[in-house]
Amino acid sequence: MNNLVYTSEEDNIKVFEIEGDFVYCEDFKKDLFELVVGSEDIYPGIDMWMKKKVIPEIFHRRRKGFIAYFNNAPAGAAILKKDKSTKLCSLRVKDNFRNKGVAHTLLRIISNEIRKYAKLIYFTISEDVWDEIGDFLIRYDLKIRDIYPVKYRKGVKEFIGFTNIKNFIECINREEIIRKLNKTSERKQIVMSVKPEYAFKIIKGEKKIEVRRCFSYKWLNSIVWIYATSPLKSIVGKGIIRNIIEMSPSMAWNEFKKYIGINKEKFYNYVKDKRKIFLVFIDDIENLTPYIPWKNFEAFIDATAPPQSYFALNIK
Repeated sequence: MNNLVYTSEEDNIKVFEIEGDFVYCEDFKKDLFELVVGSEDIYPGIDMWMKKKVIPEIFHRRRKGFIAYFNNAPAGAAILKKDKSTKLCSLRVKDNFRNKGVAHTLLRIISNEIRKYAKLIYFTISEDVWDEIGDFLIRYDLKIRDIYPVKYRKGVKEFIGFTNIKNFIECINREEIIRKLNKTSERKQIVMSVKPEYAFKIIKGEKKIEVRRCFSYKWLNSIVWIYATSPLKSIVGKGIIRNIIEMSPSMAWNEFKKYIGINKEKFYNYVKDKRKIFLVFIDDIENLTPYIPWKNFEAFIDATAPPQSYFALNIK
């Protein structure tokens, strides 16, 4: 069994899920323990809490841990108490790995996990920690709702916060869009509409060429966002336009049919009487999961509707 649940070469982040027997794997146990117990100055006795409660309950699958590695170094960890009202027991990123997407990635993995069974996610947090990271948590609708009756340190207030899963997931998706758009903001970009069956062929690498009746060479080496049309109506992936060739339909079919990803009848029905068509070669595909609904995506770009064929993407 492989407990790797996320990997990104672009971000240099890997996330491992810790549950059941994996909690007693020495490397994982050591890294999880050190990452969480690093909060000892904030929560006295957290080492005993880990030993007596967390580790046994992870083994018995009542809790679940996640460890994030940045460039293969332990960078952050999260612990959940699994229930319909799921508690985010711990979320910590080492100081030298902050602002690298580690905390966001952990929250994204958590959202994928708890959407299966939870209706609410809640947490407790001390006043001084809230002052430090509260602005970050608010971006995910993880807001303080009340004073928590338990104090872990004398004279320091403890708060309780929560949000429903729907709001949490919507915030995760919004932050994911912002992060992806910010990474690509310096390059030319387009959004291209593709029927779902062909969009997924592109994602899987089974369709390397998108045929267009009209296109422009100016989009060479641009980023292309793949919009899967109805009924999905979502951004499902992105890639790079590595080549653009203009040629006759018959020559295109004879030379590149195995990369076009549709049958001959559909190909000629699409190109019809065009003397020349454009072959758009898409490479470096990234599968975006969860998919980004168009209504979420368009909130950050200068557009009010998805393209009929394609259009230039301009970030607001």
